[in-house]
Amino acid sequence: MRRRITEVALLGALLLTGVPPLQADAEPQCSRYSNDCSVDADKPPTPPRDSDKKPTGKPKHQSNPDRHLTPLEAAIRLVTWQHEQLLHQRCLSEAQLDMRSVASCGAAPRQPAPITTEPVPQMTPGQAGAIAAARLQLPMTAPGIGPSPNLNEWKMAAVGYPLWLWLDGTTHVGSVRDSVGGLSVSLDARVTDLSFQMGDRHVVHCIGTGRRWSGSVANKKSPVCGYAYQKPSLPKGSYTVTAVATWSVRWTVNGQSGVITMPIAGSTQLPVGELQVLVR
Repeated sequence: MRRRITEVALLGALLLTGVPPLQADAEPQCSRYSNDCSVDADKPPTPPRDSDKKPTGKPKHQSNPDRHLTPLEAAIRLVTWQHEQLLHQRCLSEAQLDMRSVASCGAAPRQPAPITTEPVPQMTPGQAGAIAAARLQLPMTAPGIGPSPNLNEWKMAAVGYPLWLWLDGTTHVGSVRDSVGGLSVSLDARVTDLSFQMGDRHVVHCIGTGRRWSGSVANKKSPVCGYAYQKPSLPKGSYTVTAVATWSVRWTVNGQSGVITMPIAGSTQLPVGELQVLVR
């Protein structure tokens, strides 16, 4: 704790005056009647020299632990070294004035190794576009099926009767702007593919987003997206019809662009039965 307070005080003195202050307990202690000259100061542990290390057989090129120092920690280390160097020079001057050996001052403090930091990776336009597309709020897919079972007295679709399928909802979102990692992203999304899972293990692939049914096309097959059931779901229950819309999201960042596809699904229940024709 004492060392931490001392280092912070040294950093403040350096920032205000440009010269690191000397502490009262850090004055060189030199005797006029002997060749002894020493300096008492709080120092960080001196790292061992390369010549003192025992060979381990490992490669010499190892990661520098100082790489992970924060700017404040690096500044404190530099100020501490400058303070130790000033004390050492003062000890040498006192020793020369008293005609004593300068060896008693010890070795000069070693300068800290240069602090190298890893470069901060820059986000690419593609990464920014992918993040913006992932958080884009696309509408849920609503399956459109016609004619609706609610239009007949049996409240069901009939086996063999042609059904029209379409995407009942928004098919275009854009242009939307977002900011990711300091980059401005423009997004434009459109439905480019539509398919229906009919619940009876059959899949219908549509042209475009299908076409809405109307009373004027009764008993006719859809030219772009339609289906007719061959087996009833009743009396066991209803078929689960799932519409899968594939959205193509085009992103643009600084003149660069790309497309990301995102499937969105929505389901509905469709009861299907058989109509019996009675002949009297």
